[in-house]
Amino acid sequence: GRRQRSPVWFLDRTVANPLDPAWMRTLPREVLVDVLFPLATSVLGRLGPADEVMSLVEEVCAGGGEGLDFLEFARMRHRVLTGRLVEALELSRREGEPNHLVIRGWVHVLTGDDRAARVCYDEALKQMQRIERTRKVYFRSEAGLFYIVSLMRAGAAQDLKRAADLAQLAMDQQDGPYGPVYGALLPVVRML
Repeated sequence: GRRQRSPVWFLDRTVANPLDPAWMRTLPREVLVDVLFPLATSVLGRLGPADEVMSLVEEVCAGGGEGLDFLEFARMRHRVLTGRLVEALELSRREGEPNHLVIRGWVHVLTGDDRAARVCYDEALKQMQRIERTRKVYFRSEAGLFYIVSLMRAGAAQDLKRAADLAQLAMDQQDGPYGPVYGALLPVVRML
């Protein structure tokens, strides 16, 4: 039969092939935001060059306004992935936003402060559970991998059990590029 294609696949091959920033700026702002988020997520997920897409994300975010939470998250992820941790922390200071807590947790792990990381990640999960009204929720970005790493480094029995439970949950929920990573991480966590 015919293979289903995702909207991201379509955007990658049409809007971003090649990306035309001048044309994209002509789109209504709401459409531009809707198009930019999956493009940014796709390019960041592949860890590929993101300069053109991210410069548009920066431009849209700098303009402010409503409905930019996901673009702000992509912007912060890009900062972390390019080693600009201080900038990522500065952007993630808004309270009450799970994605901002996730970024802070990720930066804390990268800078060796696992205890602070776990506090941020735990609070982010609580907020996500309230928002989505389910206990079975986990992060849908590479940042979640670092929560599990922080739990593994803690080494206490309850932390290792939590790491294994979260890795299983993440593996079950991931339909993106991180599912196999969680799948590979799960047996390692269980061996500890």
